[in-house]
Amino acid sequence: QILTLQGSLANPCAPGGLFWELEVEVDVCDITIPNVFTPVSPENNDDMNSSFYIEDLENYDNVMVRIYDRWGNLVYTNDDYQNNSSAWYGYDSADGTYWYTILLPNGLTHQGTVSIFR
Repeated sequence: QILTLQGSLANPCAPGGLFWELEVEVDVCDITIPNVFTPVSPENNDDMNSSFYIEDLENYDNVMVRIYDRWGNLVYTNDDYQNNSSAWYGYDSADGTYWYTILLPNGLTHQGTVSIFR
């Protein structure tokens, strides 16, 4: 996205005034959060979609992720979530729906549900 700011300034020392144009690029790093994933199990060992993989997360550092079960119990927490090194695989979690909260370092918060199917 490009945001263009324009303004004019009348200066009695400069004939015709002055015109300033600024171009500011706003970098919006959207993330895509899955609503389901399928952990590796004896029935499902294809290793596809096997973790809570947040697309475009590599644009951020120090992402706080919290996962809660349907009773509100915290089942996973990480203050520097990374898709590869510290991803939530749900190995010790039952199939079902979980509530997540994600806090990005720019202050944006995402929350919603994710389901585990095996």
